[in-house]
Amino acid sequence: MNTSLISASLAALALASAPCAQTIVSGGGPALQNAIVAAAIGDTILVQAGTYDPVLVDKGLTVICDPGVAFTNTAQSISVQIHVIPVGQTVRWFGGEVLPSTPVGEFRVFLCQGVVQVEGVIAPNCISNDSAQVSFTDCQFSLRTQVDNSTVAFTNCELHRTLACIGSVCSSLEVVDGGTALVTDCVIVGPPGFSFISPAAPGIYVDNSTVRLAGSGTSVTGGGVNIASIRVGPLGGTIDQDPLAVLNGAVLGGTANVTTVPAISTVGGTVGQAIPLTTYGEPGSFAFAVVGLPIPHVPTPFGDLWLLPPGLVVGSGVLPANGELLANFTVPSGASGLSLTFQPVAIQLNGDLIIGSPTVVIYR
Repeated sequence: MNTSLISASLAALALASAPCAQTIVSGGGPALQNAIVAAAIGDTILVQAGTYDPVLVDKGLTVICDPGVAFTNTAQSISVQIHVIPVGQTVRWFGGEVLPSTPVGEFRVFLCQGVVQVEGVIAPNCISNDSAQVSFTDCQFSLRTQVDNSTVAFTNCELHRTLACIGSVCSSLEVVDGGTALVTDCVIVGPPGFSFISPAAPGIYVDNSTVRLAGSGTSVTGGGVNIASIRVGPLGGTIDQDPLAVLNGAVLGGTANVTTVPAISTVGGTVGQAIPLTTYGEPGSFAFAVVGLPIPHVPTPFGDLWLLPPGLVVGSGVLPANGELLANFTVPSGASGLSLTFQPVAIQLNGDLIIGSPTVVIYR
């Protein structure tokens, strides 16, 4: 495979969708919100270290936070809100830490029909409500993470509700009201709990929703000894588990279906860097990764497509006995501040063609 051709082609794709303008923000306080209001759709905002007031993003922008960027909140405000992004627009957000100054301090995505891609955020709470296509990569959430009537992909994230709580929906990840969570190479640990308190705190609570767990780096653990890893609510739920993902505990109220639908994992990087790319799936099947620009997912007979076709192929081959196909991907020039979708495709042993779970990565 000609990797230089792939890099050149992706650079062309990235440059074709380059943002209109760049703004550098510094000084903390209201400076970032002022820049967001003044920005045009497609602009990039580079945020320098400082402590900033709560912000609301309501248009397609790229926001890149330097190390040392933090966000405060008050009892009446949410630290970072991405709100009502329409179809055809994309928000890309990289970095920043939400300071837990009050219990409502959170990173929130709601009522978005466009694409929202988030990487490298640290926050107490993460809430996705009524949104069509959201992804979190390399993020850490230490209290409540909720997927409510949304489709959300988590990759290389840590979800651990560190404060004790009691209740049927007390968990580190809640997926409810028709939501779908695609979890790849994530560690999910339930809040501290006690097995004699029922219902005890699981790692994941799912009700009328779907959770797909994939990758050898994925593990789900309840909040204490003999506490379930997953609890299924009264309306039921579907749990698809890649054989490589680990459940450290039972599934109460339902079962985890072992599936061979392929998944993929990669990480962010800088231009010119070679980054690891791992495709997971059924040993013996032929799999490859497709890379392209992100789009709202489109249903096909073979699974949902999350990238602009035709895409570029990288990391192809027969999956070995451990179910992991390793490759490298070179970040193309021109990709800084933009994002790409990686999605696996597999021809399984029974001949079925399947498009698997996506991963979205923002480059810097």
